[in-house]
Amino acid sequence: MNAIPNIREMSVKANLIYEQLYPEISNLSGQYIAIDIDSGKYFLGETREQAMALARRTLPNKIMFVRRVGELEKVACHNTAYMFPGANQHACLL
Repeated sequence: MNAIPNIREMSVKANLIYEQLYPEISNLSGQYIAIDIDSGKYFLGETREQAMALARRTLPNKIMFVRRVGELEKVACHNTAYMFPGANQHACLL
């Protein structure tokens, strides 16, 4: 039986990774970044779908943290989500 992921814990870890990456990607404001919180690998795209497609090619079975680069306000569904393996399922933190 698969354990249900703790989204809040994942969010803390993902945001720490994002903050560490931000100086490197800050000039890409408006693009989307998909981050694997286990490895720290990330994928960039012009759209959320493009970033996820790139991530899925390399890491097809991982839960990905996805957000728009440069939007540093509170986590909200419109700019941050977790993409789960499978049929475009996602969860947002409110």
